[in-house]
Amino acid sequence: MDLSDYKDENGELMPASILKYYSIPRQMGSKEEAERVGSQGTAASESSKYSVVVNFVVNILLGESMTKIWDMIEGL
Repeated sequence: MDLSDYKDENGELMPASILKYYSIPRQMGSKEEAERVGSQGTAASESSKYSVVVNFVVNILLGESMTKIWDMIEGL
């Protein structure tokens, strides 16, 4: 079946070469819901950045002390 089997708004058959486009339904129910999801994404992004920075600083501090402990173990 192609589009030439269907009628247009005037009751005439559509040409077979015509393309039919459909509007895509909204993915979010309302604008408020979309804003809420966006704000949650922003909060998750900020907390991820914070955790990366804290992890970096802790690794630097622990890395130095672990080097000293490893040197003591090698000395034994």
